[in-house]
Amino acid sequence: MLIWICGVSGSGKTTLGRLLYNHLKQSMPNLFLLDGDDFREAVGDVLGYTPEERSRNAHRIARFCHLLESQDIHVICCAVTIPPDLQALNRTACRQYYEVYMQVSLDTLIRRDPKSLYSRCLRGELRNLPGVDIEYHPPASPHLVLDNNEDLPSLDHFVGHVLDVVFASENSKRI
Repeated sequence: MLIWICGVSGSGKTTLGRLLYNHLKQSMPNLFLLDGDDFREAVGDVLGYTPEERSRNAHRIARFCHLLESQDIHVICCAVTIPPDLQALNRTACRQYYEVYMQVSLDTLIRRDPKSLYSRCLRGELRNLPGVDIEYHPPASPHLVLDNNEDLPSLDHFVGHVLDVVFASENSKRI
């Protein structure tokens, strides 16, 4: 099973991924949490952040997820980019694939800005930030869209929504 959580930087992907991981790990010991930033660090971060390099990195992440999933390791992947061709590939390459889109407005992201990415990009100190100076393409048909525009104390309630989608479809070949 691959649960791919996507959305722009600061949308809550990794926070939700960690919550899901902590919730499922005891009952699913063969569970792996893969964060896009951690993946870049692990493989040496040789790619930059242009749209083309982001796409190449997303494909690398997907191939790694497919490898794990083919060995019966369940994966929660938190990554910004999921190009349309990769969405289609994941749907055919994985036995169970679920796409979760963390939707957040640019105004909310600028206000929160936990890594100062948005303020730096708006000042011209940073380039190639999806949703600001390069286009972000949300997934075409995610299994679940989570609106994270509210300033909530936690994302715990989103865990239940994801689990409902995943386990309601558990007996399906692919959704």
